[in-house]
Amino acid sequence: MSEKSTADEKRIIPAMIVDDEAATRAIIRRFGEWDRLGIRIVAEAEDGGEALKRMESSTIRLVITDMNMPGVDGVGLMKTLNERYPQVKVVVVSGYDDFAYLKQAIRYRANDYLLKPVDPVELNRTLEKCRADLIELEKQELAATALDDKTRRRLREADPLIRAHYGELRLDDLRRVLEELVREHMEQLQSGSVDCASERRLARELTQRLRELRQSYGQEEDLVRDGQRSDSEPTLPEIPLVYTESLEQLIRRRKFRDRLDLNEVRAYVAEHFAESLSLDGLARSFFVSKEYLSRTFRQEFGQTLTDYIQQVRMEKAKAWILEGVPIRRASEMCGYEDLGYFYRVFKKQYGIAPGELSRGSI
Repeated sequence: MSEKSTADEKRIIPAMIVDDEAATRAIIRRFGEWDRLGIRIVAEAEDGGEALKRMESSTIRLVITDMNMPGVDGVGLMKTLNERYPQVKVVVVSGYDDFAYLKQAIRYRANDYLLKPVDPVELNRTLEKCRADLIELEKQELAATALDDKTRRRLREADPLIRAHYGELRLDDLRRVLEELVREHMEQLQSGSVDCASERRLARELTQRLRELRQSYGQEEDLVRDGQRSDSEPTLPEIPLVYTESLEQLIRRRKFRDRLDLNEVRAYVAEHFAESLSLDGLARSFFVSKEYLSRTFRQEFGQTLTDYIQQVRMEKAKAWILEGVPIRRASEMCGYEDLGYFYRVFKKQYGIAPGELSRGSI
């Protein structure tokens, strides 16, 4: 058996059963050969409205639904699925041999229309076909978005530079790297060494990287184009400009400072030490990369930012305990919910347990 066939067999298809009758849902669960087919029921719903809510928080690829339900019925569910989730496969299991229902099922691209009582053989035959269709669809999607090896290798080389220049606000360097990347790809396109679709694929990859960068630095996910938010994806030649405008926005939010004020970082820690502070969160708050924040803090103060946060918390805890605050309460006030962990950190910091603390002991 080929590696590709083995991978297909291991792929699990998430599915949902939608029916207002619990007994019918139970019958479908019992009749389906889920393990053999590589399908997993990850959700159930009693009507179309509940089903659509489940769709928002999961990656369901297959829906098995009744037609006649209170609230949003099967027709309404299929209509919305067809609009919002066109890649999802739908199987109708209905007690109504009604031409009007069948016509709606065909209109909204249902894969099959099965009548109750459910025939196990017919059900599993339909499910098997749905699984095969979904696997083929995923392969097509992957092929449509995959970059050729040469472009991916070049992008992998440029990626660390793009991230570093963006995080350290080096506008000219960022523009230069991106313009060179785009120019090289356009030359390959003209020479015929890459296909036309690769231009869209590379633009899509770079756009996704920009969204990740913007999220890392607390910027809105929406991309900036000519100073305006845009719903459309930028073309490859537009990529350097979009990155540049996005970084200019970040620089403005940094109030045109070309250097991080580390004293502000320490002041922020002193004010928020009891909260769940992390290197990622602090970096976003100060619009820098976590690598840059970590490196510059250590260079300036000779200790890591994580150690500094811990030091501030332990100093506060020590002062409170000496003032008579109960140890558990002092732990909570410093942001430590796990008392055992608080004891270990305190002893590592001061060499004694919190209970051994007394005036003059440290």
